[in-house]
Amino acid sequence: MENDKDIDAVWEKAQKVQGWDSSRWRKDECGAPIGKKEYGDRNSKYGWEVHHIDANPKNDKLDNKIPLHWENNAARGNTPNSKKCEKTN
Repeated sequence: MENDKDIDAVWEKAQKVQGWDSSRWRKDECGAPIGKKEYGDRNSKYGWEVHHIDANPKNDKLDNKIPLHWENNAARGNTPNSKKCEKTN
């Protein structure tokens, strides 16, 4: 489980969208909209999770973490360096 500091740092990596309040709304690298308050909520259409790029549980560094809509995170699973996008908008 990520701590609040890590969650905030990963959130900052999400894409800002012109016209959107970037403190609340952004997009993941697949283009799926995510809501900051929806972190970890798989019942929300804006829910997101922290994805570990190389899937190595020992590599807990920030550069190995990205924000992904929960559907995209689930689709990628533990496949290292996967770019699979289940949800794009």
